[in-house]
Amino acid sequence: MDIAMSKHVPHGHQTENHLIDAAHPWAKVGRVTWEELGSAVDAFPGTLWIDGNSTYNGLYDKVPEAQATGLPNSLMLLEPDRLTVSVAVEGAEFDNPRSKVRADFTLAGKRYILAVTDPVIESVYRAKGNGQYPIAGARICVSLGGAYAGYCYKLVAAIITAARAQDQQ
Repeated sequence: MDIAMSKHVPHGHQTENHLIDAAHPWAKVGRVTWEELGSAVDAFPGTLWIDGNSTYNGLYDKVPEAQATGLPNSLMLLEPDRLTVSVAVEGAEFDNPRSKVRADFTLAGKRYILAVTDPVIESVYRAKGNGQYPIAGARICVSLGGAYAGYCYKLVAAIITAARAQDQQ
């Protein structure tokens, strides 16, 4: 995609933020192959930013807001060793039941369970119903969101498979 940016607008740990120039339309200029995408995969640095804090249903899925300040980025493209998408009703214990899609994956043997915010993946897997769905050979875009209630949450913003990449072309 060719997207005109008017200026760089980093916000805290979200150093990649840019303001899109609305006067210029977006243009599709080519396609990235699965192999080319592989060259963009980040090396796993041993932790996803800062580990140690977890939500009720997640694992290492949040960073205290005060510790997020000064982090060098908020996005990583990674290739997990193992990935399972799970769909389950969460929150019943707190009188707020809702269907939730999570990614349960390992990177260099370290396990994470993060909420999925990829709308296509959420829709596809919610339609399958509650359960565990292994995905082989995927790449994931992990994002460290903005602060909410004192924490920045780690999210799986996209799950990309070779088949999905081919469908997008």
